[in-house]
Amino acid sequence: MKALLRVLVLTVVCFIQFSGWSQLFTFKRFNHRDGLITESTLCSRQDRDGYLWIGTDGGGMMRFDGKRFLEIKHIKQQQPFHVSDIQHGDDGYTYLTTLYDGAFAYKNGKYKLIYKP
Repeated sequence: MKALLRVLVLTVVCFIQFSGWSQLFTFKRFNHRDGLITESTLCSRQDRDGYLWIGTDGGGMMRFDGKRFLEIKHIKQQQPFHVSDIQHGDDGYTYLTTLYDGAFAYKNGKYKLIYKP
């Protein structure tokens, strides 16, 4: 009886030990083949709708819907800019700061300059 109890306890302990390792964490690395402009990113933020907004180091701002990347182009400026922070406001605007160009508010495809250093 004691031998059967030992085997049962050992089996339960082994099961508990191996069940803790059962979750597999996988990561996917995105690059230009997936639509990402540059692999160098400075910030990211998820909005209420589940979109991931990404600030790149020289490629501007991008939005990821889980399948594809959308480049959010800056209308008044031809060269890409370095987005260092992204915040989503309750007013529907996406606020972003850049390393060299200042702070902007983005909504419905249009940028509004808030601060120029």
